[in-house]
Amino acid sequence: LCPVDTHATAVVGGGMTPARLDAAKAPWITWMPDTDQPNQVLDAMSERGELDGSVAVVAHAQDAGLMNDTVLPKLTELGIEPVEVATIDAPTDDTAALQSNVTLIAERFNAAGADTVLVVGIAGANWPLYMEENPYRPKLLFTDVTAARAFATNESTTDTSILDDSLSGGSYGPDQARWEDAGQQACIETLAAAGVESPPPDEFDANDTSNQPYQAAFFACPDMALMLKWLEAAGENLNYGTLEAAIDGLTLAVPGDPGERTFGPPPAADGDPVAYLFTWNGSTSSFEVSEG
Repeated sequence: LCPVDTHATAVVGGGMTPARLDAAKAPWITWMPDTDQPNQVLDAMSERGELDGSVAVVAHAQDAGLMNDTVLPKLTELGIEPVEVATIDAPTDDTAALQSNVTLIAERFNAAGADTVLVVGIAGANWPLYMEENPYRPKLLFTDVTAARAFATNESTTDTSILDDSLSGGSYGPDQARWEDAGQQACIETLAAAGVESPPPDEFDANDTSNQPYQAAFFACPDMALMLKWLEAAGENLNYGTLEAAIDGLTLAVPGDPGERTFGPPPAADGDPVAYLFTWNGSTSSFEVSEG
C-alpha cells in the first residue's frame, strides 16, 4: 500500500484485495487476479456439475478470510450447502500438529459423508500433503491451481494418486503455456533483442524454485503491456483524472494469457480474467487446461 495509499501514486500491477482498494488514494490497475477469481472458478465448476455431490470445505488459517468472506457466500448463491467446513489452524512449521489437524478434519468430513472436498486458497497444499496415507479419498477440487501444483511438485510428496480425478481452477497456465503464448513471445523477443534471456520453463527443474529466470518476464511483460495500453487510453493530457477514466472499458490480452480482458472500476480493475479449469494428468504428473 505504500505507493498507492501513503504516497498517492498510481500503480500498475500487484495483488488487489477489497481492503487495499478501499485504502488506495490513486488510480490502480492490475493484471493479477484479485480476490473475486475464486467466484469465477466456482461458477465454472458448478456449470460442469463438479459441485453436485456432498461437499466439504477446508482452508488453512491464512485463507480463512477468503473461505468465509468469498467462497462460502458464493456456494450459498449457487444453492450448495456444505456438509462440513473446517480450518487447518496448526502452525505451518509444526509437521506433527498439521498431520493431527488434517487427520481429525478428514474424520469429520468422512463421517459427514462428504464425497467432494473443496480446498480453498494457496495454502491448501497442506491438505493433500497430510492425506497421502489416509484411506479417505474424496474427489478434490482446488480453488487455486497453485496449491495443487505446490503439492504435486513438493519434495515431500511420495504419492500423487490422491490427485486422481481432481480439478483445479485459476489463471492460465502452466508456466510453459504462459511462456508459449503469442503475446508473451512477442515481449520475450523484445527482451532478447536487448540482451535479456528468458529461457522456457521446461528447461528448468520444477522442484528448484531458486532457479526460475523466466519468472522475470512473466511479471515484466504483463506490467509493461498493461501500462502502455493504460497510458495510450488516457491520452496526451496525463493526470489522475484521465488515468482513472481510462481504466473503464480498456481491453487487453495480457501477455501470458490469451483471453482478452475488459477493465473497469473495482472489482473489474484486474480485467476479470477468465478462470481456467485444470485436470490432473497422472501420466505426465501435471495439471493441464481442461477441454471440457
